[in-house]
Amino acid sequence: MIIKIKSIKKRDFGRLVRYVIKDSESQSFILRHNLKGNKMTDWIAEFEQNENEYRGHKRKNATILTHEIMSFAKEDNQHLSLKILKDLAHRYIELRGKEAIVLATPHFDQAHTHIHFLFSGIQYKSSSSMRMSRTQFKDLKQTIQQYQMDRYPLLTHSIVWHGKGKKEIVNDKEYRVITRHGESDKQKVKRIVSELKEATMSDEELYEKLRQHDIIPYTRSGKTVGVIYNQRKYRWRVLGVKAKERSQARSQKGIEKHR
Repeated sequence: MIIKIKSIKKRDFGRLVRYVIKDSESQSFILRHNLKGNKMTDWIAEFEQNENEYRGHKRKNATILTHEIMSFAKEDNQHLSLKILKDLAHRYIELRGKEAIVLATPHFDQAHTHIHFLFSGIQYKSSSSMRMSRTQFKDLKQTIQQYQMDRYPLLTHSIVWHGKGKKEIVNDKEYRVITRHGESDKQKVKRIVSELKEATMSDEELYEKLRQHDIIPYTRSGKTVGVIYNQRKYRWRVLGVKAKERSQARSQKGIEKHR
């Protein structure tokens, strides 16, 4: 699975709550943690009340909410029942911070299934922040994925080797793409590269399989340094591939060359 987090600085409770639950239907589910109400207007009011009454030092750029997205590979859709999604969502909340106010529900409007979470910026009835360090976030991703692998081994396409790249905090532009389309091009390329890199034995095999996804490796100074997708280049380091893992092959047949 891929975990993405966007820190929300604006007091935009209503819009975000409406967005998260927009696709929830009778056959889906809505998880509420530390929320007492039974309808959307109640939940919006409770997020606002907790922020207004319990935040201590009111800084201009304080994180009011975090919008967090857990996404799975489309190839695993056939194995993702509501029971599994609900269990993974519950476990994520326990690991991420059950001290927060949380609203969560799955979305099925894209090719791949994903779960949206809204976490309060501070703990429930407390001024303590829900902020995570880089190390804590890395541990969270690895722990929730290990739980997925142990409990639901059929989700083979949704395994990502976390901890090899930068923290998955999205910028404003990428966040807008994700909320519209569910997965940005960068996320898609990173996921496919990670999956194929673990499943292939040689550089040539990896490059061939990438081409099948319209992801074209490119070289600079005779060395493969990244890939091209939708006319945009992505260096290995941006995709979370460490320097020692990059290909050292020279001008291999069929690789596009860009100077």
